[in-house]
Amino acid sequence: MIISAAIRPHASLTGASLAGFLMLQALVATVIAALALSLPVRAAALIVISALGVIAAALALSGKKQIGKAAPPAPRSTIENAKADMAEIKRSTPR
Repeated sequence: MIISAAIRPHASLTGASLAGFLMLQALVATVIAALALSLPVRAAALIVISALGVIAAALALSGKKQIGKAAPPAPRSTIENAKADMAEIKRSTPR
């Protein structure tokens, strides 16, 4: 199958993302297995899942805070141009 030059970089990044995701899954399994040497497997899995949940919650709160700080998108130049257009139309329209 021939992949066009425009798609090739995206395909490479997609493949790299998939490989990275699989690597993280293997890392989680390794951490669970390492903890399972001294704890029951269920406890080891629960500890790892809890830690990942705390990390996910912290990242979600951080992202929500950053989104809240962002200014709402306002197309200022478009609004100014529309007002100028309306003023020109009102000025040039005979009454």
